Formats: sequence, C-alpha cells, structure tokens
Amino acid sequence: MHNVFIAIGGTGAKAAEAVVRLLGLGFPTRTLSSTGGGGKESDLVTSAGESLEIWRLDPDRSSGASAALQESIKDYRELQEHIGSIDKEDVAHSGWSMSLDTKVRHLDPLQLSAAIGSAKKDARTLKQILDSGGAGKRSAKAFLDAFYEEKELDVDVTKGFYQKPFIGAAVMAIYAKTLEDENSPGGSTCRIRSFDGKQARFFLCGSLHGGTGASGVPIMGKFLSDLRARRTGTRLADRPWKIGAALLAPYAIPHDPPFQTIPEDQVTPETIDQYFRNYTNHPAFSDVANEEKPELIKQILLGFYADPKDMVNRSRQSLLYYKEHVATHFDHLYLIGKPEPDVLKAEGWSNGGKNQKNPLNSAEVVAALSALRFFSDPRPADRDHYTLATGKDNLDSSKLRLQDLPMYRIWKGEHERIEVDPERVLLATGILHHLITRQIPWDLKAKTWSGIEGLRKRYLADESKKDVDAQHLKAAAGLLAKFVNALLSEGQTTGWDKQDEVGLSRLLSDNQSHVDEITSKIGRRYLIGPKLDAKDHLLLGESTIRVSGAEFGRWFPAGVESFTRGDYLRLVWSNLFTKPNE
Repeated sequence: MHNVFIAIGGTGAKAAEAVVRLLGLGFPTRTLSSTGGGGKESDLVTSAGESLEIWRLDPDRSSGASAALQESIKDYRELQEHIGSIDKEDVAHSGWSMSLDTKVRHLDPLQLSAAIGSAKKDARTLKQILDSGGAGKRSAKAFLDAFYEEKELDVDVTKGFYQKPFIGAAVMAIYAKTLEDENSPGGSTCRIRSFDGKQARFFLCGSLHGGTGASGVPIMGKFLSDLRARRTGTRLADRPWKIGAALLAPYAIPHDPPFQTIPEDQVTPETIDQYFRNYTNHPAFSDVANEEKPELIKQILLGFYADPKDMVNRSRQSLLYYKEHVATHFDHLYLIGKPEPDVLKAEGWSNGGKNQKNPLNSAEVVAALSALRFFSDPRPADRDHYTLATGKDNLDSSKLRLQDLPMYRIWKGEHERIEVDPERVLLATGILHHLITRQIPWDLKAKTWSGIEGLRKRYLADESKKDVDAQHLKAAAGLLAKFVNALLSEGQTTGWDKQDEVGLSRLLSDNQSHVDEITSKIGRRYLIGPKLDAKDHLLLGESTIRVSGAEFGRWFPAGVESFTRGDYLRLVWSNLFTKPNE
C-alpha cells in the first residue's frame, strides 16, 4: 500500500520527522509470511513492502522544523543504504522498513503564479494574493475591507500565518484549487492525478491552535475528499483512498516575544527603527538577516505571533468548526493534546524561519503513532469518527514514559491482530542493537564460529563478505542508536521522563560492564542441543523479553546467499518482538 503523510505547518513537519524516526526504529505496519533458515514458516512483523512519501504544506520554506525533517530523512536514507538500496527514483528500499521517497514534496501555498496570473508571482501578503490589481481586473478592496483589517492584508506571510487561520484559510483555499492543474507549481509537485484508480492512504497532520495547520488541514482534507468522491463515487466500498488526520491541541507553550504589542497607530517607521536599535542583538534576532529584522519587529508590534493566551480558545473554536463542517471529509480523526503543555525555553523564541528550532515533543510522537495506526489498518473505512489518542488514566501531566503511549494493532490474516506496544518495540530494537554489535564475533574467521550456523554458512565461501556485512550492520546499528536519541534524549526532545532513555542507553552501550551484564542474562550462543534457556529477562519499563544467545544463533532467513542485511535485521527483530512473555 502507498501512504502519503501531509505535514501542514511546523507541527506537521515535526510529526513527520517522528514518523521517519519510528519507522527507522522498526515500528511495524503489517505482517508478512516468511520462511526462516530452518524451513519454518512464520509471520514477519514489519513495515517493509509498503511505501511512504511526505508532502510538506507551509509557506515557511526555511523553517527549522523542515530542516529537522530533512535530517531525519537523511539518516533514514543512510540506514537503507547500509542494509538495502536507493533506486534511480531516489526511493529507499530494504527488508527492514517501509520504502521512503527521500524527496519531500514542498508545497508552498504562496506559489500561485501559473494558476492565477503573473501579477501574483512573488506574493508575500494576503492583499497581493486577493487583490493584485492586474490589468483589466476590478479591485476587491471594498470586499476585503469588510472582512480584514489593513494590517492583516499587509502582513508578510512567507513565514506562516501567525495563529491567524482566517488569513491562512483564504490562501489555502485558492492554493487547493491549483493542485489538480499539473502545470501549476503545486500540481506538478504533488502529482495528484497519478493516484487515480490506485489504493492510497492520505494522512494529514497539523495543529488546531496555529495558523498554517488550523487553516490547512480542513481545506486539504476537503480537497482530497471532494476529489475522491468525484472520481470514485460516494460508496465506501468504491473508495480506493482513505483519508485521516491528526489534530494537535496545545502541547507546547512558547514564551512571549522579546517585547509587547503596541497600538497600531504607534507602529511607525521611526518606532520600528528605535526597536531595531534596541533589540538587534537579542537572541530572537540572532539568525535573522538585518534586512528582515524591521519586518519581524513590525509583526511583533502588531501582534502577529503565536500568543500563548489564545491557544486554548483557538483550539475550542477549531474543534467546533470540525464538528459542524469538516469531520465528514475524513475516515479517521485523531485528537492529541496534553493536560499541561510543556513550556518552551524563552531563549528559543522565534516567529518562523530557520531559527525556529523547537525540540521534538512527545505529543508529536503520539501524532506519528496515530499515523502508523492509520497506515496499519487495511480495512476500508466503515464510518467517520474521532479517535482519542489517550494513554493511561494516571499519566503524569508533564512527562511521558514509553509505557504511557497509545498502542495500535496490525492485522494477521482477516481476523487476528497483533498489539504494537511502543515500549516493547523499543526494547526489541535495543536488544537487536546489542545482538548485532556484541554477540556476533565479527573479528574472528567465520569458519571458527559456532552456534550461529546460518550466518557462518553465508561467509564460508567468501570471508570478505563477512567484513562488508560487519561494516554495514555496525553502521546501521549506530543509526538505530541515533534514532533512539533523536526520539527520547533530553538534549534533543521534550516531554519525556528520563527513565526510558537511561534504560535504552544500557542496551545500546559499548561500556564493557553493560555488555557483560546483558551477556550474562542471555547466556552463550554456542549451546548444543534443544536447551535454549536464557538466564534472565531483559527489561524496559513494564516490557520484558527473555532471549538466549543460542536462540539468536539459530535465527537467519532462508536462502543463505540471497537474503539482504535488512532481511536479516527484520527477522531477528520480529522474533524478539513476538516472543511470548515467560
């Protein structure tokens, strides 16, 4: 199945980053029949065999969230290169995880020139888009004045819509109409006609309380729903597309900007110049070019920034709007928030652009899990509904554990389902890392190996193949560790309790005392005979996996010469993940 994640605004981009990290860490979306080295058939728990592309809808082309997303994709591509391949279309393949198109499709709603006239080619304001003054055209000023203030029509929106969805909605509505035209910038980027008659899942993600997400998710959802109905009819059974979305209520609260809003009639060139002299060295302006600082100062003075005091009320208003006008366009809607939002650091304040570098938040990981849940359900939608992505009733209001995250299910046949517990996924990945890097004697000749016969046979005829595999598998394991840190580490993320990071760090560690401790629990891999008992359980939070070195030594895919490194990693991981609790 082909999946499309549509990241709308900064929140959507951060959730897309989390999706890439989760898939890289092994989170599954399906089962696949597989034959192991002993000829035994089993169900492989995996995401391999499916595909994903990411669209990013945002006028802020240089945002910090976009840069972080690109970094996650670079890591994913590198992982696939070590264990799989990159084809000529720049799509990453492996037996480990979902094929990912490494080219993010950037959709800029201000790129309207091909569709609505050259006068709007470099539009930066709502006025330039809605009332360009092109030759032979009547001015829309009288109409616009009834709905917008002059400052709203004149504000530069190339960095976003500043918690003003009524501005963003007008831009998004015009832009959505261009997407069916393959000669337009947006149409040529998303190639929506290429999905005609094909099975696909579209998942949109954005905030309820911002500007870009709050305006973009409902309009893009309606666009896809209307297009689906026109091309396939309204009967559920005829729908080749599924459409879902994650809506995020306030989960991270920014500080106020470095200075306060003032009355509009006091915002003069002289006032802006004075603020420029007083604040040009403030951290909020450190990465802003001098020629852009006056516009940013003007935005703050006029109130065009995310106001923490307005976030909750804006979310309520958005939910009412979804209930009355939008919900029926989606097959599934997931609502995500926090009882007490995390407070972002004051020195990190930004109003968009490359210096808006918010850490990955645990709520954005929940949004990513909602996307994986949506991608994991092969059934056609049976009804439109909301799903509350909730954890346990006794959640700490500020910090999450992996055990608090919502589970989802993947299907095994028509009726049987497998629970995907995020904590157990990370435990299996941590153990996999240890087994690959610490329990395979890569520094010894393969002919001297014992208790790991499948891999031994792979290398007997060509010792150099072992050295190549060792290099690539160790590099892949290093990337898995990087993905864990990007998802949970205190320095890169927010909203997590530290205990899970500490627990996983022991499994990922090259510290000899940690390695010896884990080895003592799994025993030796070269035991002879049917006895495969491990010495003790390996733990992460409330999850346990008991595995012996001897069991690990017997896990290898069928076809000693043909299986890929990704196939091998996935088989070992799946065997760990699906082991019954003992």
